[in-house]
Amino acid sequence: MNRRAFVTGLGALLAAPISAKAQQRKAPLVGYLGYDAAGSDPTGIAGLRDGLRELGYVENQNIFIEFRFAESQPDRLAALIRELMILKVDLLLAQGTAVTAAAKRATATIPIVAVAGDPLGSGFVQSLARPGGNITGLSTGQAANFGGKWLEIVKATIPKASIVGIILNPTNRSSVERLSEMESVAPSLGLQVMSDVVKQSADIDNAFAAVTRAHVAAVVIMADPLVVAEKAHVVKAAAARRSTGFASLSMLVV
Repeated sequence: MNRRAFVTGLGALLAAPISAKAQQRKAPLVGYLGYDAAGSDPTGIAGLRDGLRELGYVENQNIFIEFRFAESQPDRLAALIRELMILKVDLLLAQGTAVTAAAKRATATIPIVAVAGDPLGSGFVQSLARPGGNITGLSTGQAANFGGKWLEIVKATIPKASIVGIILNPTNRSSVERLSEMESVAPSLGLQVMSDVVKQSADIDNAFAAVTRAHVAAVVIMADPLVVAEKAHVVKAAAARRSTGFASLSMLVV
């Protein structure tokens, strides 16, 4: 689904009959739950507001939004969702796979508009065309064999490359699938894939140290909520190792 499909889907839910609480307010109440810190995605929030205006909704006039942010701490998600549910929100807007999973566990009745990498594979929806249940939204997942395209870019950019470093969070299903694709494609391109994992912030420096020791020609960094939240740390770690001679090629995919 593209951005307009996401906004149109959100509009359809807002146009549906709203709760008694919303009728008392004379406007629907949206609960927005982000994985990162407040202010970490200003363009995303601005895009949401712009999209709502396209549908005729102006914040604090004919629609209200309650924002909550997990500060990159997944154990906070359940409590934040409970807060929003106590406020009787008319729908939950969930940013990312981890947030969507927590929202799905919390409610089967409140509509959830989600932005997730693989909503079908994660079990959030029955199909992309007909989601079913109480979840709809935007999928940012890539087509099959998309991971192999990254290696093709590496080879085209650095023809003499022989080893490519992959940094990923192994708890992210999408990242694991992309790694498998790259491992399958690599031999045909004359490449060897060397992967290292990050499960917490402290793993980032260790991962870069490992790929540096392996003398990789490029590094592909697969994004998920953890990696995106630590993007400044990732950039710093990559910059610190430029003198070692590898080209840092970052492919950030939610």
